[in-house]
Amino acid sequence: VRIRGVVVNDIKVNVDQMYGDEGLCGMTPTSEVPAFNLIALPGTKPLEQGTQFLNCVPDEVFWMYNWSWLDLNSDGSWSAAEAEAVTKKLNRAQLYLTSTHARMLAAIHDSAEVVLTMGRYAHNPSVLQHARTVVTLLDEANGSIPQKVFLGEVRPFLDMCLIMDDHLCGNLLWR
Repeated sequence: VRIRGVVVNDIKVNVDQMYGDEGLCGMTPTSEVPAFNLIALPGTKPLEQGTQFLNCVPDEVFWMYNWSWLDLNSDGSWSAAEAEAVTKKLNRAQLYLTSTHARMLAAIHDSAEVVLTMGRYAHNPSVLQHARTVVTLLDEANGSIPQKVFLGEVRPFLDMCLIMDDHLCGNLLWR
């Protein structure tokens, strides 16, 4: 009887760590599944409304997949105020979009500046022009991240974050 109690308690602890607001995984409703359908396999039925899916993607990564969840006022930029509003609204222990936004903004801007100052790219005008465009767009956005910059500098690399290897994902989200 004691052994059964220990096993049941261990299972409960593991389930509590895996699910729930403090856990690693949670149930995600259909309305929060990204537009590109991260969860269902190709060729499967469309997602039925009201269905819940087990989601073990870190919240910061999961929320990056739908631009409309970030750009609340639909002005084409993701601001620090919007990141804070989403963080407060969702009140999830693992979702701190405010710091994610700040780290991402700094990493994108700093990376573009490095490209502009490195001699390695001096003979590659298209790379230099791209870096200048990124810096200009960020400077004009006054602390926001324009959708064009997000889609060009962040979105192409998000899938690597699903692997949960900080060497692959570390450039923007985990710094």
